[in-house]
Amino acid sequence: MQPIKSHGWVVLLVAYIGVLLKACIGYLTTRDFRYDKNAYDLSVLVFGGALTCLALQIVTATILFPGLQHISFLGFASAIGVDVRGQHIALLFLLLISSLVATVLSAMGVADTESGTPNWWWTLGCSFIAYVLMGAYALALIAKE
Repeated sequence: MQPIKSHGWVVLLVAYIGVLLKACIGYLTTRDFRYDKNAYDLSVLVFGGALTCLALQIVTATILFPGLQHISFLGFASAIGVDVRGQHIALLFLLLISSLVATVLSAMGVADTESGTPNWWWTLGCSFIAYVLMGAYALALIAKE
């Protein structure tokens, strides 16, 4: 696989447009958009995707995400001291754990809202984290072989 092209960011943009389109359609159908549930849905989506990517990388000796080597801000993974495949497993594991934590935190926000005590700071923070994780997951998909 060639390095990530300079226009790879378009995939991230399309992913975010898709997420925003889902949110708009959800609002238009119910007229009651719940940001807390949206953050939960995104976190669960990223968790499932990261789990699948990690499982695939673990069971194969092939490097499935060669594009990750060309992303400059992921260079810290080389400090782990393992081969490239091991670095990718570590990065995917980090994404998996982050999305699991975000899922639990988002679920707590949904529970608070359901009990009548919503916290808009909590919802805003969980939504921000969910969107960042969605971008990280999309980036991993771009880097797939």
